[in-house]
Amino acid sequence: MCWNRLALLAGIAAACAATLPAAADPVALLPYYEVTRYASEVTLCGDLSFAHDGECFASNADNSAPSHVSRVPVGGGIASVFGPTVFDPDAVLAADDGGVYVGASSSIHHISWDGSTISLLTSGGHLHNVTFLQHDGQGNLLASSLSNGSIVRVAPDGTQSVAYETGLNEITTFAFDGHGELYVGEHGPRVYRYLAENTLELIVATDHAYASGIMFDERDRMFVTDLGGLYAVDPGLHTATLAVAFDRCEGATYFGGSIYVSESLASEVWRVNVVPEPSSMVLMGSALACVVTRRLRRCATRRRT
Repeated sequence: MCWNRLALLAGIAAACAATLPAAADPVALLPYYEVTRYASEVTLCGDLSFAHDGECFASNADNSAPSHVSRVPVGGGIASVFGPTVFDPDAVLAADDGGVYVGASSSIHHISWDGSTISLLTSGGHLHNVTFLQHDGQGNLLASSLSNGSIVRVAPDGTQSVAYETGLNEITTFAFDGHGELYVGEHGPRVYRYLAENTLELIVATDHAYASGIMFDERDRMFVTDLGGLYAVDPGLHTATLAVAFDRCEGATYFGGSIYVSESLASEVWRVNVVPEPSSMVLMGSALACVVTRRLRRCATRRRT
């Protein structure tokens, strides 16, 4: 009788698991976007950061329990756990010493290069729910503080100061373009250009929950991710065109000529290559650009024939 009950329970569990919706593969919606799976078993991956040698680190998007940072080997593949357990490791940033900085709740920790130890860099102060980390190029960290609208500069000794006061309610990510201009993402989802203290220019509003990534490539083309996808953005025209659809994109970064996007539902990282020819106009997100590109194709076909 006991075995029959166990078999019945196992059958019910299997049937329930079969009915759960699986995360769908990303879908490229614009020409010249090539999407390939880069890493798997990246547990509920959120924020992403690459080290200089090509190792990728990912935070865990589940903030309900202690978790860990994942490490993806150079070139991609199956991820592994890196370092001790951290509660709510929302932001990650590869450190110059081979270790990793982790933004967790209102603190920033440092995990050693071999993953054996973790130390507290700073906590509290201006930091309220760290959502994103970046180097400032002068040996300091910049950290977005979700609930007070600040981007905080953190010195190597942990000393804090407010670098940018945006006036936003919930900063989720930020980035600098090739000219040093600051762009800030928030819930909404919206992306702004920072002009001065508490003065912003709205660049684009996308479709899904919040901005999870802002990136610029070597040609200073702008890309934005929200929870539902990757967008090609023209900041001058204030347009955003959905280029690749994702089930749940919790983070993204640009490294080595490619965009890397975390798909938290599938615990995977996907690589997006934007083929430069002849799509430069399409990438700027204009409907007119699509028409011009099609005409260029027809002209090229006529020349060949």
